[in-house]
Amino acid sequence: MKTTTFERLDSVPFHSDVLVLVGHGQPDGLEVSDTIVPWSNLYDEIAERHPQRAVVLACHSPTDLESNIVGFSGLIDAEAGALLAAWHVQRSVDPGSQKTIPLGRVIDAQRSMLHPLDRYVYFVHGYFGNSTDFHDMRDILLDRLYLTAYNEVKYFSYFSAYGATTECERDAVHWDHTISDFAIDFANELLSLPAGSQVNIVSHSLGGVIVREMLRLKRTDLDTHGINFGQIVTMGTPNAGTWLADPFNIWAYILTIIVPLVVSGDLWPSPVFWSLCPGSSFMNTLNEDPPSYSDGIRFTTAAAHDYWYGLALTLFHHVNPYSDPIVTTSSVHSIDAWNQTTFPSNMFHPNLVNDEFGGRRTYNYVGEWLNYGDDSDGDGLLDDEESYYYGTNPDLYDTDGDGLSDGAEVNTYGTDPNYWNTDNDAISDGNEVSWGYDPLDANSPIPASSLISSVSVITSSRTVKVYVNHYPAMDYVKFYVKYKTKFGSWTSYSYMGIDYSPLTGGDYYRSWTHPTVYTRMMVMVKAYDSDDNWLGSDYDTSGINPGGGGGGGDPPIE
Repeated sequence: MKTTTFERLDSVPFHSDVLVLVGHGQPDGLEVSDTIVPWSNLYDEIAERHPQRAVVLACHSPTDLESNIVGFSGLIDAEAGALLAAWHVQRSVDPGSQKTIPLGRVIDAQRSMLHPLDRYVYFVHGYFGNSTDFHDMRDILLDRLYLTAYNEVKYFSYFSAYGATTECERDAVHWDHTISDFAIDFANELLSLPAGSQVNIVSHSLGGVIVREMLRLKRTDLDTHGINFGQIVTMGTPNAGTWLADPFNIWAYILTIIVPLVVSGDLWPSPVFWSLCPGSSFMNTLNEDPPSYSDGIRFTTAAAHDYWYGLALTLFHHVNPYSDPIVTTSSVHSIDAWNQTTFPSNMFHPNLVNDEFGGRRTYNYVGEWLNYGDDSDGDGLLDDEESYYYGTNPDLYDTDGDGLSDGAEVNTYGTDPNYWNTDNDAISDGNEVSWGYDPLDANSPIPASSLISSVSVITSSRTVKVYVNHYPAMDYVKFYVKYKTKFGSWTSYSYMGIDYSPLTGGDYYRSWTHPTVYTRMMVMVKAYDSDDNWLGSDYDTSGINPGGGGGGGDPPIE
């Protein structure tokens, strides 16, 4: 394979098997040498070489069926596209090739952009529910533009996975299968998504347990496939179990009589429901080491309770009637319906999804949690921008600790949010901005490494003369010196004075007499502005007694 630049496209041999052009694309053309080459011109240039197939790898690049040019019609990283194209071409040229797709490199390249390849929202229902429970929530979130950043809204229903449509069939699913079965079914569906996709999940009740079990069983496989979990929202999920699932709980037996009178069918109890009992083998396994499968995922949990005017049943619905904590060490945001004024005290369990009496209160929160515009640390950069584009920490206001927020560095000053001193001078980005200097210019306020204009030693009088360049930002200079003995050791720095007024020739100046017992000296000068801000230092090493001894080299610059 030969490579060339666009300007040398004419060096590509005629009738090449494949011509792959990689660049930065805009909707109207390809960026080349600070100009935009329109797509039509680009096609003409390529067509002149008569390649068998041409692939253009750039954001927004279209596909031209007439000229046999394959492009990408959406946001895709050029490097990721190049890897995918190379794999595809290899398989096309050599159908028997066993080369596997370089998935890891593709995902890393794609994550260098603002978005992964695709972003999905999944809704996962609970024990008594089905996917239609979320339709009102979906419609409200779409109307409020909370879901516009996603490719598709999807549902996972373990009933649908087994083709259960009637009440009896759904009962059979609960008796013939386990929560782990449901979790594996969900994982397999996610593994069918395009590699590199981001998945965000809203789950209710048992749905949240299914999600956690899916991560426990299949997190490694999902990571390998490149599935990235953005936000997982659990609503009313009994993460520590529920006493209503205790087979020996009298309330459970009473409700097995009441529930069939209220709703059709006998969905409850069942082996699936009994497995949610606190202390059960399933719950113990699920909660044994949550960080091992949930680390790095942002969980949000909303709690609600069947608070029916003091009915004792409330105490048995979840282990703790005042909260429903997610069991993970990841970043957790918890909304407790019992104590928050944003939720009514009678926001009972089903209403977290149905919200019949709550005025759609939960919908706003779900939308905000899922919204692409999350800025967890309030630094002015969206979480996705920090994670996928800038490489900064979405939970730190100032990733590099230089005194500027990540958002200010990117959007206002153009500095590096991951490095405290973008221009590599002596002053941090934050201090340069605070002091009124340019954090992108190593010569602002001064070229620190060029402060000393000359150092001279007059041997006959042992006189040292040091001259320092004057720059407009400087108000005064301090002078220091250390000496090297004939045995090779160095003294500590001694302060030799200060100069506020440059000479007529424009330099600051200081002179002193050096001792006779030393062989070399290192001069250090420090420049300050009128507000006593340190602007930088410079160093110069000189011999002062060529006839003297002394081993070793010069000391390191401090």
